[in-house]
Amino acid sequence: MNDRLSRSNFPLSKDFSASEFACRCGCGFGLSEGDLHPSLIPLAQAVRYVFGGPLHTSSGARCEAHNDAVGGTTRSKHLTGAAVDLYGGAAKKVRDMGDYGIAPTQTDMKDAREEVDRIAVIAAKLDPDIGLGIYRRDLFVHIDVRGHKARWSE
Repeated sequence: MNDRLSRSNFPLSKDFSASEFACRCGCGFGLSEGDLHPSLIPLAQAVRYVFGGPLHTSSGARCEAHNDAVGGTTRSKHLTGAAVDLYGGAAKKVRDMGDYGIAPTQTDMKDAREEVDRIAVIAAKLDPDIGLGIYRRDLFVHIDVRGHKARWSE
């Protein structure tokens, strides 16, 4: 069996599996040992622990082709396995509603945006020397372990 495939459900931490951080195109990048920055998983797990509930990944490691396909920058930290995009349960509810053609209420959107802000505050407090992108419209937080502080929002 291919090593990358056998590692897809391998637990990276208490709450995250390798498949959650692997490239979404299915190429397997992010599944081999050494594909992910060693500080990324512990930080994501710490954010999840302080958040106190499930966190979901919308993007982890990305190969160049997938990064291009999703409109990522040429210097994206996703390309080196040093970034993850996280969202919580309120954002998941809004995303799921959209998948079924159901418009979220204003309260649903408010809850999801507040959750995004909370995830960002937690991550910044845990490690001020990270890249932190707040995407309130798309309802996720980008976290990367670049080694110095960077902040942006949409």
